[in-house]
Parts: sequence; C-alpha cells; structure tokens
Amino acid sequence: LGHVDVHLETQPQVELQLSAPVLVPEGDISSLDPYSPKLHTSAQLQVYLLYTHNGQVSRQNMTKDQRTIVSDTSNRLNITKTAEGIFLSVRKLKPANTGLATLSVKFSHVTSQKSQNITVAATTVARTLLLPYPIYPGSDQQRVNTVSRLASLQEWRLVLLNLSLLVQAG
Repeated sequence: LGHVDVHLETQPQVELQLSAPVLVPEGDISSLDPYSPKLHTSAQLQVYLLYTHNGQVSRQNMTKDQRTIVSDTSNRLNITKTAEGIFLSVRKLKPANTGLATLSVKFSHVTSQKSQNITVAATTVARTLLLPYPIYPGSDQQRVNTVSRLASLQEWRLVLLNLSLLVQAG
C-alpha cells in the first residue's frame, strides 16, 4: 500500500476597506460644512479574500465579483453594487434611527465571512448666533439681534455668524 498526503486548504480571511467609517443622510447639513471634519453621505466598500499558501499571502479583490454578497442587518444602509464597485449610503431615516449599522459580507463559493460596523449619524440641532465683529475681548458673550446701518458712518454693522451643529449617532 502507498502513502497519501492530504492537504486541506484553509478558508481565506476576509478584508474590508471602507472609504468613510461615518455616514450621514444625503442633504444633512453636517456634510456641507467646509470648516469641520468631512462627514460623508456615501462610502465605497472594497472586499478582499486573503489566501495563505506556504507562508505567502495572496490577495484577491472580490469587490466586483458576483459571488460577493453584501447586506446590512440593521436596515440603515442602501447598498448599491455597480460595475465600478460597491457603494453605501444612508436610508432616509429619522434621528432616532441613527447608531451602528452592521455590514455583513459573505460569499457563495467559500464559507468565509466578515461583519463591520459603520456609524450612521445625523444633525439633530443647528444653532446660529450673531456676534459683534470685529472681535474684541468679551464679544463672544454679546449677542446681536439685528443688523443695521451705523448712523454716524452710513455703513452696515458687521457681525460674525457662528453656526453650531450637534451631530448624533444613536
């Protein structure tokens, strides 16, 4: 009788890459603020399978592969699979539906799978203040209620508009 070696191949690891870990709904004012960290209304998802053979790791891009199955178990995200890739956006929701969305990726040809959380946020409070301008010590404590002409100079009074947003995620 002969000797037979059987090598069972291990299942590949799954790697997920998101272009943005926090999403806000389309039209949310926080995505329009040029002076704060950018909050995105959509993100691109990249999906890879990592195979290890004889200590070498090879990486297979599965983003556009039809065998890649992506779902959102929290029902907070729209998932769009196109020829360019996989794109995520926030479903129309009320602030009460913000929080963590759980993205699940599995495949029809291997048992490997992976989940990843994405934060879904939304602006819940927008507050504006008119402050005197130019700024002087204590001006941040003063409020301007009307903008009018300065009688002696025939010029308009200058004000500083302060916009504060409260963005919540659950």
